[in-house]
Amino acid sequence: MLGWKDWEILPWLAQEKWTLCTGNGDEWDRRAHEWRAAGNVHYGLLIVDQSWGSDGVLRALERYLTAEAPDALMNEVVRVTPPESPR
Repeated sequence: MLGWKDWEILPWLAQEKWTLCTGNGDEWDRRAHEWRAAGNVHYGLLIVDQSWGSDGVLRALERYLTAEAPDALMNEVVRVTPPESPR
């Protein structure tokens, strides 16, 4: 999928019932809202901050996903809160 444009990925994500995690939140937030306004469904968009680094993003996602039911992401755009500091 390398080289695909954002607008090419969203239909595929919806077809495969996958949730997207991205650091490009503003662009994807807009695309997800346009997608929904056209009457389509998606399986969630998780927006993270790349400045957290890989470990920070993983900690933040783990905390978010263990606290929420999997179907809670249907048609949702979530800005994941920053990770807690490692122990």
